[in-house]
Amino acid sequence: TTQSASPGGAPPPPSLLTCASAGRSGEVIAPCYGQIPETRCVIAERGNLRFGARVCSTIKRAMPGTWAVWEIDMSAGYSHTIGWIGAGRMGSALIKRVLANGCDVSVYNRTRAKAEALIELGAKVVDSPADLADRDIVFTTVAGPKDVIEVTLGENGVFSRDDVCPKIIVDSTTINPEASVTLREGAAARGAAVVAVPVSGNAKVVRSGRLTAVASGPLDAYEEVLPYLDMYGE
Repeated sequence: TTQSASPGGAPPPPSLLTCASAGRSGEVIAPCYGQIPETRCVIAERGNLRFGARVCSTIKRAMPGTWAVWEIDMSAGYSHTIGWIGAGRMGSALIKRVLANGCDVSVYNRTRAKAEALIELGAKVVDSPADLADRDIVFTTVAGPKDVIEVTLGENGVFSRDDVCPKIIVDSTTINPEASVTLREGAAARGAAVVAVPVSGNAKVVRSGRLTAVASGPLDAYEEVLPYLDMYGE
């Protein structure tokens, strides 16, 4: 359980609001800086709110330039451990939306400093894609097809360990058909599935909750990752 404070260590002003994310309704809660149940995660941000777009746009209008604090009920739901490869502009924007829903997210990025910027929001940062092999679902948002193959099937990829591997790969990188086949076959050899989820938009579109995505892959795998894909946008 965490509670954010304003710069200088002072608590944010007593305007605590829950955030509607993934379909949960928002509600005003009583000002309180005491203990918060372990199933709750509290996040605060000032000014341009980026999470839970359904409610935060309203909060932003009602509380311009002030602190807004909101709770995510972590008992409501997302039981998978998430790995994420690629914390550039697009990847970082998507990761923030997933973290805002109280998910357990570990991140790898070739330039570690970009991933470390997500630690204060609850992300864990790892040193290698192989460190994400024990995650249930791994998302990839990297530069291109060669990068996807390297971080999944490469020497230090998520499938490089003999003892464990992810159940599902969700690839939101723009790749060619050849790389897609290679990835699917390599994953299948380890008993894993691949759901391809190309997207249309940029980081600004992600923050506004208006990202467009399409998905293809085995139906059971798609249904399992759908709650997380819903976090891509409103």
